[in-house]
Amino acid sequence: MKMNYIQFGNGPRTMLILPGLSVRPVCPLAESIAAAYEIFCKDFTVYLFDRREDVPEDYSLEQMADDTEEKIRELGLKNIYLYGVSQGGMIAQIIALKYPKLIRKLALASTCSYIEEGTVNKWAEASGKHDLEGLLKGFVSMVYGDAYYEQHKDAIYAAYGDLSEEEMDHFAILASAVNGFDIRKEADKINVPVFLTGSRDDNVIPIALMEESAGLLKAESYFFEGYSHAVYDEAEELKTRVYDFFMK
Repeated sequence: MKMNYIQFGNGPRTMLILPGLSVRPVCPLAESIAAAYEIFCKDFTVYLFDRREDVPEDYSLEQMADDTEEKIRELGLKNIYLYGVSQGGMIAQIIALKYPKLIRKLALASTCSYIEEGTVNKWAEASGKHDLEGLLKGFVSMVYGDAYYEQHKDAIYAAYGDLSEEEMDHFAILASAVNGFDIRKEADKINVPVFLTGSRDDNVIPIALMEESAGLLKAESYFFEGYSHAVYDEAEELKTRVYDFFMK
């Protein structure tokens, strides 16, 4: 099992980022990711894990959590400040439930404790059919909004227009994994401090789901206005709030 990761920062605390669904792996963007998380670099040694490369056909979120825990053990990471984004936030919650001794604090962005079928199924369907245009437009316009898609669509197609069928099959498996995710009955067993943030205008995960999840997790919460799902990329203040939560 191969799972790529990046490491940056030289602080005494350990932070692990689990990113959301991505059409392609994010580790090749290491330099820009490190720059985006510069605020953490003095106080944390930061790791970011991509999903495993060789995904099985029926790859579940719980398997993703177990694979992540395996790599955490291989690297000898302890007392982790865990930050999970979107699907990565779902995986992070499972890790906090199954492997609580690993986690010091848990921050979550644009995620929830259970998911209703909808948008993500459409992404998986388009990807499984190798409908590149449907996948890119559906994914990007929902994550960032229509205005972002229209403004950046030429750059998007330049970056992803050569997606192979194998890559689309890989994405379809990852997207399908969220179906049936529901830890509502177990959420109160997460016994570390939790912070949940996101946008009230999220097009992927309704604000009602995030607010309900914050209650179930007994989490501190803050929700932004005027952003879509990828508020974690677009609102610089969000990272500052995660940093402040981890440091207090």
